Amino acid sequence: MKTKRIAILAVAALALAMTGTSFATTIPGGSLIVNNGSQSAWMAPTGYDFAANPYSLNLSYAGSPVTLSSGDVDLSGVPMPGSGEYSSYYQGFTTKDWGTRQIRVVMNTDWLGSWRGIPAQPWDRIRIETVNLWGTVHGGPELYFSTQGGQTDDGGGWIYPSDREYQFKTVFDPSAQTVNLSVYGKGRTNVDTKEWYSVGTMNLADEACWGDDKRYTGLDFPHTHLYSWLWSSKACTVSYGSMDIAPIHDVPEPGTLMLLLTAGLGALAFAWRRRRS
Repeated sequence: MKTKRIAILAVAALALAMTGTSFATTIPGGSLIVNNGSQSAWMAPTGYDFAANPYSLNLSYAGSPVTLSSGDVDLSGVPMPGSGEYSSYYQGFTTKDWGTRQIRVVMNTDWLGSWRGIPAQPWDRIRIETVNLWGTVHGGPELYFSTQGGQTDDGGGWIYPSDREYQFKTVFDPSAQTVNLSVYGKGRTNVDTKEWYSVGTMNLADEACWGDDKRYTGLDFPHTHLYSWLWSSKACTVSYGSMDIAPIHDVPEPGTLMLLLTAGLGALAFAWRRRRS
């Protein structure tokens, strides 16, 4: 009986280890290059083929919020605006459902005037947008990052410039119908190191519905796909590293995973030796 209990515990440990990794998957990195035009590319996780099976990604499969964590997004190859100009490019990462509703993380570079005594200069903007939820395009929370930096006139010290490489993390919550965005970078404080900044949360189904108008019912999370895109009126290149998509809990750290696997295999071996003897 004791051997049987050991075997059951061993199987449970192995199952937990395997369950912790079954939800996580990787999206390969890529690059987009245009010259007065646009380009897009599928962002298919390992094992998915969006060209053959559109809307096959189920973001509610885990029964919990899901996080999309990016590698570095490199904006060093984008055109910079001149004095008073708007951005000549827009680059984004889109989550789209079968009903054409979209959530986008959008990046661009605008010329902004003097701020807190810092000279006018280009600033990188990163924000959440939705499409076909509350109208054609609806802008959400956003943050700006200084590309040149400067001395403040209000005692805030020197604002260090960004290195033009950013990481972002989006948390999709299918139950609450929300999306939260955080960005890792520098260009907002007097610290010359990168930090995580909370951009904010956007509600996807918080508006009243009128009659048969279903625009405000939120995203259909069980039927989605992902893609990157770039539009620019000038020569422009954006590259991005691989991304990870996984539930925000119940995914063990690598060290914890190895302990679970080792414990499970060890217990199975011990149970087998006891039975043989």
